[in-house]
Amino acid sequence: MPSIRVSLDFISQYDLELLKRIPDYDGLLRLIASAIFKSPSEWTEPQDAIVDTGAHTSILPKWLWTRIEKRVITSYYVRGLVPDPKCQMKVSVAWISGLF
Repeated sequence: MPSIRVSLDFISQYDLELLKRIPDYDGLLRLIASAIFKSPSEWTEPQDAIVDTGAHTSILPKWLWTRIEKRVITSYYVRGLVPDPKCQMKVSVAWISGLF
């Protein structure tokens, strides 16, 4: 099986309040990669993207979403930990083309 090399940046972030409560709290590690996306006429300029290995979907900023080529599959919603409908955000689920 062929392998692909992806250049990643690692960013450590800390919640200072949590660090006060849990002395051995080691912070949050974010993986950042450069990504390009297929637009109707060309590929976009490289964008920094958070690589979330546990996420089943990705959320793109609206300014990027409006510029890229996509095949919308359905409408849906996303939310965080709070199940209240007021905390939901309507989204479109689509197939897109991109490269790291």
